[in-house]
Amino acid sequence: MEHPRKHILVIIPARGGSKSIPRKNLLLINNKPLLAFSIEAALQAKHELEQEAIAEVDVFVSSDDQAILEIGRLFGVNTLIRPAYLSEDHVPLDPVVCHAVHTVEGMRQVKFDTVVTLQPTSPLLRGATLVRAIRQFFVGEADTLISVSLESHIYWQKAGDSLLPLCKERRNRQWLEPLYRETGGFVISRRHVLDEGKRFGVAVEIYPLDFPENIDVDNWHDLVLVEACLKRKRIAIRTDGDRNMGLGHVYRMLTLAKRLWNHEVMFFMDAQKPLGVKKVESECLPVRTFTSDDELFDLLRKYAPDIVINDILDTETTYIATLKSLGCRVVNFEDLGQGARLADIVINALYEWSGLSTNQYYGYKYECLREDCYFVAPKQGVSPNVKEMVITFGGTDPGNTTAKVLKAIEKADLRDIRVKVVVGLGYAPIEQLLAYVQTLRAKGFEVEVLQDVQLMAPLLREADLVICSNGRTVYEAVAVAVPTVTISQNVRETSHLFSRISPGVINIGLSAEIGPEQIASTIAALVNDYEQRRRMHEELRPIALDLRKGIERVLGLILEGVYVVK
Repeated sequence: MEHPRKHILVIIPARGGSKSIPRKNLLLINNKPLLAFSIEAALQAKHELEQEAIAEVDVFVSSDDQAILEIGRLFGVNTLIRPAYLSEDHVPLDPVVCHAVHTVEGMRQVKFDTVVTLQPTSPLLRGATLVRAIRQFFVGEADTLISVSLESHIYWQKAGDSLLPLCKERRNRQWLEPLYRETGGFVISRRHVLDEGKRFGVAVEIYPLDFPENIDVDNWHDLVLVEACLKRKRIAIRTDGDRNMGLGHVYRMLTLAKRLWNHEVMFFMDAQKPLGVKKVESECLPVRTFTSDDELFDLLRKYAPDIVINDILDTETTYIATLKSLGCRVVNFEDLGQGARLADIVINALYEWSGLSTNQYYGYKYECLREDCYFVAPKQGVSPNVKEMVITFGGTDPGNTTAKVLKAIEKADLRDIRVKVVVGLGYAPIEQLLAYVQTLRAKGFEVEVLQDVQLMAPLLREADLVICSNGRTVYEAVAVAVPTVTISQNVRETSHLFSRISPGVINIGLSAEIGPEQIASTIAALVNDYEQRRRMHEELRPIALDLRKGIERVLGLILEGVYVVK
C-alpha cells in the first residue's frame, strides 16, 4: 500500500547540565562526543528515508549549551537554542520538544507530520533500527511509538509496609510475563499529539530494542558498557582437527576464543573433518562448516568479520589475498607458508627463529596456554625420587608414540612409578592400548589410562616427570615447571627448537627414528639423576612465569597490532 511522503522532525535534546555524569553529552567515547552518535543515527535514517522517498527529514539539536550546539553543527545538523526556563533539572522533555516543534515550524513555515525525539543517552541505537521503527509507526494506528527494553526478571514493589513481587508466580526467567522499561532511545509522535503539550497520545505502542541498542547512559558504568560494546570486534576463527593432523590447533583456538569472550567469535571449519567440529561444538561455541574454499569465502563475506584468525599451518598467497580483499585484519598461527608474508600478524610460538619480517612474532613468549595453566601455580621444588609420571602425545597420536613409550617403561622396569597415560577422543587404537595396560598391570606396573582430560595443568603439576610430544604440550608442562622429555611425532615438530635450547627440557628425537631402547635409557637416566631434574626445574621456573603473559601479548597483537605486555 502506497503512503504519501511524510515530513519528519527529529529533535535531539541535549542539555549542558548533568548531575550523574558532568557534561555527559560532550564526553568522548571512541574519540567522539556522546552526542555525535545520536546525530549520526539520525542522519543515517534521514538518508535512507529520503533515498526511498518515504519522508523528508529535518534534524535539530536543542540545547542551552553553546559547546553542544557547536558540536551539532560540526556533525552536520541544525541547532536550536533552548530557553533557560526549559533547561532546569526538574523540566521534563515534553515541553522541550513542544518548544522545538513550534519554533522550527515558525522558522520554516511548515507543518510536520511526525516528531521523533532521539536522546543522546542511547549512543548504540542504529539508524537502520530507527528507520524500521518509523516504518512500523507509519503503517500503524498508534499516536505514539516508544522504544523499550524487555525485562524478563522477577521484580518487587513496595506496597505500604509490604513487599510484593510483580509476577503471579515464581518461574524461570524465560517463562515470566514480560515487563517493558522505557529506554532513552526514541519516542515517535504524531504531530497533533503535541498540540496538547505532550508527546504521548491515547494509543501507545512499543518497539522493543535488543542489547546493546537498549543501553541508556545514566551513570559511569553505562559508559563503560557502551565503550566496551563499541570496541567489540567480529572475529572469524579458521581451524581444523582430525586424526591425522591432531587437535592441537583446535585446542589453541578454543583457548583463544574463550579469552575473546567480550567479542563476537565464530568458528569456520571443514565439514569433512568432523572431529575438530565436534570438539568445538562440545565447548558450546558457534561453528559454520563448509566443503570448499568458495563456500568458505561466501560464508565469510556474509559474516563480514573485522578479524580472521587462521590456525591451519602453512597458507598460500591467493588464500590470504582473498581474505584481505574482504577488508579484514588477518592473523595467522604457525604459518611458514608464502601467505604469511601478506598476513597482518603471524604468530609462531613453536619456532625460535625471528626472521626478517616485521609482521612475524616467534618464540615461547607468544604461546597461548590452556586456561587451567593460569590458575595452577608452577611446581616448587622436585622430589628426590620420581613417584609419578605423565605420558601424553596429543588428542590423536597418529604414530602411536604412546605405546612406544609404554614399552620403554616396561623395558626400563619402572614398576615403582605411577604412570598416567593421557589420550584424546581421536586416539584410534584405544582398545589395543587398554589391553596392553592390563598386561603391564599383571606384571606389577602401576599404569592408568585417562581419556579426554579437561584440566591438564593440575595433572602435569602432580607429576615428577612428563613425557610428551614436541608441540604445545611442552609449554603446558613447562608452565608448571616439571622436568620434561619430548619426542617429535613428525618432521615438522623437529623444527620446534624450544625443547633443544631449553635446559629444562630434553628432546630425544623423531619418533619414527628411535626405538623403545633409546627412550628407556633416557628416562631411566633422568629418573636416577635427582640433581639433573633439580637443575631442569630451576631453569623452568622463570620461563613458567613468563609463559603466563603470552596470551596477553597475543591478544594485544590480534586486537591492536601492538605488543602490550613487556
